[in-house]
Amino acid sequence: MSTGLSRYARHQQSLRAVRDRVVGACVYPLLLLAVGSVVVMLLLGVVVPRFSRLIDGSGRELPLLSKWLMAWGQFADAHPAAPLLMLGAFATLAMLLVSQWRSPDARRKWLARIPGVAGVVREFQHLQMYRTTAILTSRGIPIHRALVFSMDLLGPADRERLQAGLLRMQQGVAISAALSGCGLSDVIATSMLGVAERSGALAEMLDRIADFYERSLQRNIDIVSRLIEPLLMIVFGFVIGGIVVLMYLPIFDLASSVS
Repeated sequence: MSTGLSRYARHQQSLRAVRDRVVGACVYPLLLLAVGSVVVMLLLGVVVPRFSRLIDGSGRELPLLSKWLMAWGQFADAHPAAPLLMLGAFATLAMLLVSQWRSPDARRKWLARIPGVAGVVREFQHLQMYRTTAILTSRGIPIHRALVFSMDLLGPADRERLQAGLLRMQQGVAISAALSGCGLSDVIATSMLGVAERSGALAEMLDRIADFYERSLQRNIDIVSRLIEPLLMIVFGFVIGGIVVLMYLPIFDLASSVS
């Protein structure tokens, strides 16, 4: 009992460390997303409508994208409620996303669609599976039942793979070969499971595999967080800079014609 409880406590401690790392990595991107969205809303709701008055009186032929932007500005200037409706729609969409994010199934589906993040989420699920299986097997539960109990920690696709792997185990296939064949263990985990099958120290080796996945997960979280921040800056810089350039293109054209 003491061994199982100590491993469970260490597992909870590692989960808390991973959660804190993820929260810390998401603070700056979320802040950048909020500030960038507010700036875009101010440009489209306040600056562009006022700027469209000046351009409308010049009588100049505008580029296509600038014409579309000025058309929105004229519409927002003629209908002051339009920016407020846009802001309300944005707030409603944000609240809808937050409400869906609270649902584990919806959150798993959203994360699975993000390139790069889906791999990190799957690695975290494998970490939970191996750690939980190690805790259960250390208490004398057979590996087959321990994997069945850990199945709920995986995504839908990995659950089907694990079921196929359990079926192969029932047919006499080794644990390492079954998990490797269904795609639930990489080369290092497969070799470690092979050593555990020969030595009999299955619970200890499963715990070491979970430690390996945990270290890899922490590295991948750092990589993804460092990639998301500049990507968001590039996206908002492109959007905000594009709006500013489209507003000032007619003025540049007018200044060149005057000179």
